[in-house]
Amino acid sequence: MTFILDRFPLMTATPANWPHNELVGDKLIMPPPRTIQQAEERLNKPKQGEINCLDWWFCTKQT
Repeated sequence: MTFILDRFPLMTATPANWPHNELVGDKLIMPPPRTIQQAEERLNKPKQGEINCLDWWFCTKQT
C-alpha cells in the first residue's frame, strides 16, 4: 500500500472498473479545481501533455 500512496498522490481518484474503464481507461481522475486560479492553471496543462480534459471540471492524468 505504501508504494501506491507514494506513486499516486491523494489528489486523484480511480474510476469504476479501473484500469479497464470504458471512458478513461487506466487514467486517474483529478478533482475539479477549487479556485478560479486553479482552473486557469489547468487550462495550460492539456497543451503541455500533462493531463487530458473532457471539460474544465473533468480531467484525467496518466498513472
